[in-house]
Amino acid sequence: MRTGLFGGTFNPVHTGHIRISEEIKETFGFDRMIIIPSAVPPHKKAVDIADAEHRFEMTLKAFSDKFDYSVSDIEIRRHGPSYTVDTVNHFLANLNTDDDVYLLLGIDAFLEIDTWMSFMTLFELVPMVVMSRPGYGAPDVMGGFLKKKISAGYELSENKQYYGHEKLQPVFWSYIKPIDISATDIRDNIKKGKSITGLVPETVEAYIMEKGLYQ
Repeated sequence: MRTGLFGGTFNPVHTGHIRISEEIKETFGFDRMIIIPSAVPPHKKAVDIADAEHRFEMTLKAFSDKFDYSVSDIEIRRHGPSYTVDTVNHFLANLNTDDDVYLLLGIDAFLEIDTWMSFMTLFELVPMVVMSRPGYGAPDVMGGFLKKKISAGYELSENKQYYGHEKLQPVFWSYIKPIDISATDIRDNIKKGKSITGLVPETVEAYIMEKGLYQ
């Protein structure tokens, strides 16, 4: 079974997250997507971030109608900051041994991966799918970063779909159609009393309003 691990702050989860996950799932033929809200994002200042329990509940509601998706609370149950290497190790230890597990992350996060806890271990453990974002350049930016910051042994495959390495895991590139939705804009709209209808699922909008989040 091919499984994609899609983590994030999801502050709040929005329709862009859903569309991205669907596009990646189809492109890479994933049988299952595991959505993982982070508890304490190590690289984000804890300003205007809803409590982890709220973000988890909103993410549950956003993906509740997708039978081949699950939302994991592994990072919320873990004490302290959410380190991706711990999350990856958890799933590798608890999923079936014949599962093919991939870590999904945006190019903006990937270009900071050398600042993460035990980042080289990630390249030993799991293949990655790096998703494009507006303003962050083409896959050659990813390739340059890999060679400079991770290992000069990474080489572009013949089909130009991934960078391979003799000893480390492959890193795939995925172009994502630009989506003009951001969690920052959604939070700003709420503060200004503007509508967020269509930007988040109806169930998430109702939850935000019920709990008075981001006001």
